[in-house]
Amino acid sequence: MSLVKNTSITVFTKLASTGAAALATVVVATTLGPKGAGTYALIRMLPNVIAAMMGAGITIANPYLVSSKRYTPQVITETTLALGLVVGFLGWGVWAACSTFLHNTFYTELSQTAAIFVGLSIPLCMLRDYLNSVQQGMQSFRAANLVLFMDDFLAFLLVSPLFSLFRLRAVIQ
Repeated sequence: MSLVKNTSITVFTKLASTGAAALATVVVATTLGPKGAGTYALIRMLPNVIAAMMGAGITIANPYLVSSKRYTPQVITETTLALGLVVGFLGWGVWAACSTFLHNTFYTELSQTAAIFVGLSIPLCMLRDYLNSVQQGMQSFRAANLVLFMDDFLAFLLVSPLFSLFRLRAVIQ
């Protein structure tokens, strides 16, 4: 595949992904107001930052490991999957242990139980990032970009019912 085609796929997907994230943010902001928008931003960002910090450079190493052909992509994928699950759930365990602090400091609009469940996105973020880096190493740009796009698109789908509820509430009033 040519450099222009791979770059075009990446640029288009990034634009579509950013658009989906922006739409989700607009829906949340117009329906839940500033506090809701802030909480949504924290729900999306804080677990991502923690997952990136816990990632230990594996997302950077995977493309090099795959392209070196020293190990098969299957072995790298299996190892990456196992590491992502173990480290991700350890991260969620620490998150759960700190749930009172997280709830009182960042997630005041949520119940403490909901704040704990937000942490479940840590292992998901790690798996997304780790497995995406394997795809990049295999030069599977479509698949790698599709994974990243689906993350933002599914977040938009999850919050889109709020917009319908907001419009229904406006009609009733």
